Amino acid sequence: MNVSFPIHLTLPLPPSKNECTILVKKKVAKKKVGGKDKHKRRTRYVPKRAPVVKEYHKNVALLIAEAGHTDVLKGYKGRVGISCEWYVRTLRQDAANFHWQLNDALKGPLGIDDRHFLTRDWNVFRDPENPRVEVWIAPLPHRDAEAERYAERLRKERKRRRKEAKE
Repeated sequence: MNVSFPIHLTLPLPPSKNECTILVKKKVAKKKVGGKDKHKRRTRYVPKRAPVVKEYHKNVALLIAEAGHTDVLKGYKGRVGISCEWYVRTLRQDAANFHWQLNDALKGPLGIDDRHFLTRDWNVFRDPENPRVEVWIAPLPHRDAEAERYAERLRKERKRRRKEAKE
């Protein structure tokens, strides 16, 4: 597939980090109390992914498929730059709380693991009528050979210093 980069998408606002997890009450087997034969039933709360998250992931996959960008980065091993322009309901919302869900929603349809994503925020605007995020996705160039040699030299130097410190 011949795709021109950057890919531009307009997506709905992801659920905030605070809305993503719900706690479900779960009964746990009996437990001995103080080494005695008495048993006490415990209740614990287990985190579970909220239904709003699954709905958001489905919507994003559908929008990416409609735009024709499914699996465009499949097999790519380098960094992927994701530049965001946020349109939020109120300026009290923190754009960084949305990165986690945005990256999770993009990784499946694009065909790449989200550990390769470098997410950047350009602007945050207030738009209470139409909250959304405008996303530009582009593979970032690999580091050149000179930068790789420099990084390798630094790694060897750190390793040597650690070894000297142990002795």
